[in-house]
Amino acid sequence: MVITGDTEPNVRPLKEERNMKFDRCFGCMEEIHGYPCPVCGFDPAQAAAPNYVLPYGAILNGRYIVGKMLGQGGFGITCIS
Repeated sequence: MVITGDTEPNVRPLKEERNMKFDRCFGCMEEIHGYPCPVCGFDPAQAAAPNYVLPYGAILNGRYIVGKMLGQGGFGITCIS
C-alpha cells in the first residue's frame, strides 16, 4: 500500500512496489526467515490489529514499511517501521 498526498490512497502490495524480497519481522524489523520471529516471537497470523491500522507491509512515501502498531492516542497511531 502506498499513501501519497492525494485524497485517494494508491494501494499496491509490497512485492509489486519494490519487486524485492522483504525478510524482516513486522514486529521488531530484525532479519528473519519465517514466523514466529525468533527474536521477538511476533507472528502476523496470530496478531489481531484493529481494522483502522495500516496493514503490515504498507509502504509510506515510497520509503517506510509499516510494521505492527506500538500504540495509539490523541495524536494518532504509532507503528514500527
